[in-house]
Amino acid sequence: MIHHSVHEQIMMLNAQDLSGTINPNAKIKEVSISLASSDLSQISITSDQLATSNNIDDDQEQFVLVLNITGVIVKYSDWYNVGTQSYMRILDSIKNDSRIAGVVLRMDTGGGLVHGTPDFADYLRAFNSIKPIVAFVDGYCCSAGLWIAAGAKFIIASKNADAIGSAGTYGTVVDYSEFYKAMGIKV
Repeated sequence: MIHHSVHEQIMMLNAQDLSGTINPNAKIKEVSISLASSDLSQISITSDQLATSNNIDDDQEQFVLVLNITGVIVKYSDWYNVGTQSYMRILDSIKNDSRIAGVVLRMDTGGGLVHGTPDFADYLRAFNSIKPIVAFVDGYCCSAGLWIAAGAKFIIASKNADAIGSAGTYGTVVDYSEFYKAMGIKV
């Protein structure tokens, strides 16, 4: 179902005659990354892999890459999360491919680490000069997720979006001064 929602949103953007949006006639291909790889530093994708998995026969047919950015935002991939470094590697591998018309970031994240997030957002801003990027919020887009989505040309929320925003951090401060005082330690 998400494919239809994303495609409808892309068509709406183009109908508004906004420059640099994604070709509405391009096929949509969602990429799911398997984290069971033994070498997570080698995550990448090619248009041939996308075409094969999407039954695209025409070498000239364009399609849209949909990257799922879900879960906790981290800089380096681990067994549970795809890191911002891996997303940048994927985008690097397709940036000069004329068959890929643009990228949709399908966002559903409550946020994550600051480490790596500003670099990824800056990367996306620069990438927009090569291929258009649209962030599509399908759930949460909070904190580090919102920072990343801000690197796209547009942020589109589905009617079922749960929350967008909530940028901030959480910290705990423990006051041991009375404990130290009772122990006779002056701090």
